[in-house]
Amino acid sequence: MMRNAITRKHSIASRRLGAILVMIGLMAGYAGAAQADTREVVVYPGFGASRFVVEGRVIEARAGRPEAQDNSWFTNLRRTLRRLINDEQGNVSLRVRLGTGEWRVHSDAEGYFRVEAQTPPGMTAGWQVAEVATESGDAKAGGAVLLVPADNRLGIITDLDDTILISDVTDRSRLVRKTLFENYAQRHAVAGTAKYFSHLVQRNPQPAAAPLFYLSASPRQLHTGIQTFLDRNGFPGGVLITRKITNDQTGDPLTDPVRYKITRIEQLLTALPQVRFVLVGDDGERDPEIYDEIHRRHPERIEAVWIRRVSQNSARPVYAGQGDLASALDGGRKE
Repeated sequence: MMRNAITRKHSIASRRLGAILVMIGLMAGYAGAAQADTREVVVYPGFGASRFVVEGRVIEARAGRPEAQDNSWFTNLRRTLRRLINDEQGNVSLRVRLGTGEWRVHSDAEGYFRVEAQTPPGMTAGWQVAEVATESGDAKAGGAVLLVPADNRLGIITDLDDTILISDVTDRSRLVRKTLFENYAQRHAVAGTAKYFSHLVQRNPQPAAAPLFYLSASPRQLHTGIQTFLDRNGFPGGVLITRKITNDQTGDPLTDPVRYKITRIEQLLTALPQVRFVLVGDDGERDPEIYDEIHRRHPERIEAVWIRRVSQNSARPVYAGQGDLASALDGGRKE
């Protein structure tokens, strides 16, 4: 009897899973139905100092409402699928302008484009706007570019999931449910992290232009939603870096988040040689190992390392020089 009951439960579970997969497949097809032949230019936040970099993508335009706290799980799932399923626009001619500089580029087969160049003379440090438009004039957008002031010498590089955004990364089923069925207006921040970051950036002469980087392994298709979370929860302005996922070798490593994060951090250290960084992460995945590697390579460039303890593994190693983020947050609350 017990065996038959277990078999029935597995059969029911399988049918439910099958129904969910069918529903997702149908919704994916529905989500993919966009405004035909209408392009959209997406510009990701750029940064630099003497040199700058700005990236973006050309995709088929997708109308849609922004996240709201009262959205249903169905609305959230549909929005997420629409973001994840892009009809990229390759070989599109674009003009990119920053200050007095102008560059012409083409989107690649995945719709992505990138400009890395000398910062135009006369640019004021701080937040500036890069203007990007198709040569045909059918789409344009502006993107924020942080030109870090030379006297801003303290920066932050922080992970997102389970460091400042409660995601339950150690519980895969809960992580998937949050990703698919909750939107970023409904997600919760780790208490005290926004205030702590705001406190840290004040140590710079120009806090509003502090070199603050939110480094996420989430795909760039979720960029807009993550920025919504940062804005709604009062995090100070910074550059959100998300993972470029492609079907070829031009993207970030898909199955190697360690290499992805180390590469990105190294790029930041190279681009901003005057800055010492505070590294913030959690021990749910590989942040302690990544930050230990960076600290050993560049000890003079790392101000502090803070790790949020979320792992239930008592044997999880604790690396020298890495403090418990909870103590840093408690210190910030007492001030």
